Order: sequence, then structure tokens, then C-alpha cells
Amino acid sequence: MLKIFLMLMLFWGVAGASEPTPNSGAHMAKPDSAINQNQNTLLKINQFGIPVSGTKAETVIPDSSPVLDDNGGKTHNYFSSEWILVFVTVALVIVTGSLALYTKKLWKATVKLSDDAQATSKRQADEIKMIERAYLYLDKFNVELTTAENNKTVDMGLLPENYQEDPGLFVARLAVQPRWKNGGNTPTNDMTFNVNWALIIEGQEVDYSYRGAPSKLFIAPKAVEPTRFIEMPGVQKVIDHGAFRTVEGSAPIVIIWGQADYLDVFASKHFIEWCYEVRFERHKVDGPLSVSFNQWGEHNRSD
Repeated sequence: MLKIFLMLMLFWGVAGASEPTPNSGAHMAKPDSAINQNQNTLLKINQFGIPVSGTKAETVIPDSSPVLDDNGGKTHNYFSSEWILVFVTVALVIVTGSLALYTKKLWKATVKLSDDAQATSKRQADEIKMIERAYLYLDKFNVELTTAENNKTVDMGLLPENYQEDPGLFVARLAVQPRWKNGGNTPTNDMTFNVNWALIIEGQEVDYSYRGAPSKLFIAPKAVEPTRFIEMPGVQKVIDHGAFRTVEGSAPIVIIWGQADYLDVFASKHFIEWCYEVRFERHKVDGPLSVSFNQWGEHNRSD
């Protein structure tokens, strides 16, 4: 910008220096001596316009005709006030335009910096939430399993014939207790949960409904909280079909499912859903009966 202004001033100076002066060239202003045509007397005029000889003094009127160049063309005095104003105006226009462009670029850069700062701040806030929020999931199940073999209240004489020789396969009671764990760095807020189970036939659709209203629970960071035991009567049908094939048709299976909804400390909503199949196992012919859990179906997701 400053360079442009200096170039204009340099051009102005060069143009002014090349301008012919009023006292040079073929068509110059009148010299210091003038002829009085009325008196036919030669008057000597000094530099102040005062006659110094002759009989009668007359005021010499300077020639106001335009200054002409050697070819008779009209020239311009670039040092006149009009031309100075023109040059200053042009310079101001250039400077103002340059300032406008620079201001626009600066404004765009400022807006971009502001947007980038807001995006960075939001990203950092989201990262903090992801790191510090509560993460709820199903830890495992506590199981209470008793068979006719280790339950003294069972009358062996009343057992089905298939189980009288091996009472360790007859399930007298099965209860399952889900354990919820918060793997996050902050506690859960307003947590509610529900659990249900069903004995179904393989291939049967499940609606994943619940029998009662959801219960409330608070889980601290890195803590595990067990809930109530779920009693599962009638699961003996699974062993009847698997061990003795006394149940006709498709194989019966036992499933248990649950759901929890909660808020983190940042007031964001979260949920978890899970579903497992309850399976009976015996690793030795005369060994104890045990229970395992395998993830089952599509009711397994979380945010």
C-alpha cells in the first residue's frame, strides 16, 4: 500500500519536472520589458512590475493565456492545486480500498478462528464426557442351584424314575441374581432397571416384557451392585429333554433378560439391554450340575 503511494508521488514529481516552464519554449509569456503601444514608448519594467524608464507608467497585465508546448498543444501543470487534489484523492481511494480488502480478510480469519475455537471446545467437552461418564453393564450372575441330591427336603421316592438313580440331575431350585457394574469414573443418576425370564420353545418369539414396575438403583464409580434373585421354577423340562428326551417337540430353553436406563453426571441419557440363555452343564458323569450363560438373541445393545 505504501509502495503504491510512493510510486504515485514519484510519478507526480517526474511529470512535474518535465513540464516546460512559463519562461521557456517558442510560446512563452512576455519578458520583463513591454511595449506601450499607445505612446509608442519603450518602458523598462523591473521584477516588481514598476517602470523604470519612459514617459508614462502603465500597469503590465500578465499574459493569462494557456501555456503551450512546442507543437502548440496545451500542457498541464501537475503542481497546481487541482492536480494535487486529484493525486491525493486517487491515493486515498487506493489506500481505502486496500484497507477494506485487508479488513475483510481479517474479519474472515477472525470468524474462522472463532469457529475453530468453538469446535475445539466442543470436541474437548465431548471427550471429557466420554472419559468421565458412567458406563453401566452386566457384570455376571450369582446362581443358587440345588438338586435332589443335595436337598434333604426332597423325597427320593417321589422323584421320576429317570432321576431316582441320578438325583443330581433333578433341579429342586434355581435362582439367578444379576450383578450390575458401573465401569465409569462418575456415578449413575436416576437409574432404573428391570429383569424377567421365560421358559420358551426354541424358535419362539419373545416380546421382552416385564412383570412389574422398574426398580431404582444407585451405582458408584467402579462399583458392582447385585439386585434381587429371580426364581425360575419349571426349568427341569430343559434337562428332561436334554438328558432323557421325555419332552416331545422342539427343545425348551430358559432365557433371562434385563434393561436399565440412567443419566450420567452430565445429564445425558443412557440405556443397556441384555439377554442370556441359561444352560445346564455336567462335566463328569457323576459330577455336580452347573449353570452357564450364553448371550442370546437381538436384545443385546447399549448406547
